[in-house]
Amino acid sequence: MNDDMHRYDKLILVLALVPAAFGALFQGGYFTWQAYLMMVLALPAVLLFVVTRSRHGWARAGGAVDVTMLAFLGVCALSMVATVYFQATMVAFFKVLFCAILFYIVFNVTRHTDQLDLAVSILLGLGVLLSLIGLVAYVGASSRLTGSFWTWLGTHGLTQGTSVTSTLQYRNTFAAFLILPMFLALARALDVRRWWARVLYGGLAGFFVVMLILSQSRGSLLAFLITLIVFPVMLPRGQRLKGILAVFLLVAALALTFWLKRDVFLPMLLSMTLRIKQLFAFVGGVQDASLYARVVMIRDAWAMLLRRPVLGTGAGTYQYVYTQFRSIPFYAKFPHSIVFEQLVDMGILGGGAFLALIGSLLWRGLRIARREQAAVFAGLLAGAFGNVLHAAVDFDWSLLVMPVLFFVVCGLLVSRERREPDVAQPHVALGHRHSPRSARLLTGVAFVVVVWSAVFVILLSAANTALAQRAEFQGDLPSAQYRYRTAVRLAPLGAEQKADLAAFLQTKVEASAQDQGAVGREVQQLYEAATRLNPRMWAYHDALARLYLERGDARAGVEAQSAVDRNPLRADGWFVLAVARNAAGDQAGAGQALDRAVQLQEQGSN
Repeated sequence: MNDDMHRYDKLILVLALVPAAFGALFQGGYFTWQAYLMMVLALPAVLLFVVTRSRHGWARAGGAVDVTMLAFLGVCALSMVATVYFQATMVAFFKVLFCAILFYIVFNVTRHTDQLDLAVSILLGLGVLLSLIGLVAYVGASSRLTGSFWTWLGTHGLTQGTSVTSTLQYRNTFAAFLILPMFLALARALDVRRWWARVLYGGLAGFFVVMLILSQSRGSLLAFLITLIVFPVMLPRGQRLKGILAVFLLVAALALTFWLKRDVFLPMLLSMTLRIKQLFAFVGGVQDASLYARVVMIRDAWAMLLRRPVLGTGAGTYQYVYTQFRSIPFYAKFPHSIVFEQLVDMGILGGGAFLALIGSLLWRGLRIARREQAAVFAGLLAGAFGNVLHAAVDFDWSLLVMPVLFFVVCGLLVSRERREPDVAQPHVALGHRHSPRSARLLTGVAFVVVVWSAVFVILLSAANTALAQRAEFQGDLPSAQYRYRTAVRLAPLGAEQKADLAAFLQTKVEASAQDQGAVGREVQQLYEAATRLNPRMWAYHDALARLYLERGDARAGVEAQSAVDRNPLRADGWFVLAVARNAAGDQAGAGQALDRAVQLQEQGSN
């Protein structure tokens, strides 16, 4: 095979890791503009990969991995037809496609040990950077340091009280992220031969564990301990004894460190112990508000699945549908479990395809890790396993960086399947070998242009919404209005953009406008469009009902009833329904709605 094809593999690999680094440093890619900027940052790697693979094609993972990957992508695409809100499902589909693309790029360009070592070093460096940022923020918060620098750290969400979140916004997500670099450092300690390097990497693994403790994340600690227990099983037969010894040495070193600095760590360990005791007590029947809410959310997710069992409500739509099915006055955008989120969003077909994909990747990784002599493969497998294990009980994967890291790590791990040590096996081209290079190049470029054009448009819309909110906060209303309108034009199928513009015009523009009637009509049209595009979102029906009430429109009762049907545990919604029914002359119905509003308010609903 022509070596020119692989000349830029290291560069492509580094460029493919740039989105993960950006996401880790900027709130995990939680907001839409951050997630799509991650995709734009991957464009150089994608283009270079397409150009370099245009001559010989690109390799497949083979077996169940390719089949389940294609099946999951297919169900995601199919869910756009059955979705309750097309824009949200399209956004979710592009995220899944992005993870799949990064997986195959990393899989193809990681052909030699030096490329694998480079990727592992980058991931370790990213873990060190986030940990140092979190440590500095923790020192400032725990010591109550003053000054502009410490104030800046305290106001940018790097800690929650004295719990470290670093740049990942949530302490649970930061702790789950640390599982990967911790096991990579431990694996490096097993692979290197020099004693000082073993001490260095062992100390680095201990540092990551300390930062995990400082996060005070109960679920992440349990996920880490489970992964630590099974880690020796992931190692090749000749490395297992060394792995068990390394784990014991790590635990002993940490115990000594905690004892020497017990004034710092003892309160945290006691707090963590108490939280874990609460978990086991909850399993035994003792009530705990946080854990109870998660159990109820999973139970409600099951009810949502039974309503639309085959294809679900559409990828990315959980947050718009959950209020209709919740059984307690508690709301969350995600069900704190990636498994139940996939089941609700894409039904049994999507949930089954997702579990099959995750299972095929981890099973392939286990076979490779136990076959290869280097412990780094077991480290990669442990990092991927810990990542998805914690996502099964929390909302980590709502931050795009976490699934990106999972699929990148799996790409590094699975890449070993199709090469011999020091000699790459021939690729199995996905395209026909007799196809002209120009045809493959044009096909690849066309795919990139279509997908990334859509990504770029969504990014611009989300960025304009963020800029509009900033301008509104700063009092620059003309700029805010321009940004909101631009966001609407760039997202013709987006209900949020229309509702945001309507709310802005209604609260900031209409009262001072020369033609208040025209502005009022535009507000009404925007809200009506939002309810058509996303009919499951109660807030749009509620806003439209209030607007109709102000104007004496008889449709107020219909919209108020729609809002209540989609969010029956919201007291304000029942109050609006009571007013609408009273205005329509339905005194009995108004009284029933008002009684329900009072009852919900007494129960803690707002």
